[in-house]
Amino acid sequence: MNAGSTEKNATYPHLGPIPLLTERLHSGSIPTALQLALDARMAEKQALLDLSGVLIQNLRPELDRMTAQLVQQTLQELWRKRSESYQNRPL
Repeated sequence: MNAGSTEKNATYPHLGPIPLLTERLHSGSIPTALQLALDARMAEKQALLDLSGVLIQNLRPELDRMTAQLVQQTLQELWRKRSESYQNRPL
């Protein structure tokens, strides 16, 4: 695909084809309003990523507790089954 490629404008056919961008644009060629909207979108994304980090950090003690509990229960069940097999074995 080259920089001159176009796509049909199904929503607004009277405006003609939509050019497809295949190359990076220089920041000076992007309209200010569009750049502001893109910056706002990027800030929103970063805020969401920061929130996920905070949530994981806050949940870490609970995750550690749940992991320890699961390991303990699994090993207790393993030992119970092993004990049963020892009881069923003739000496």
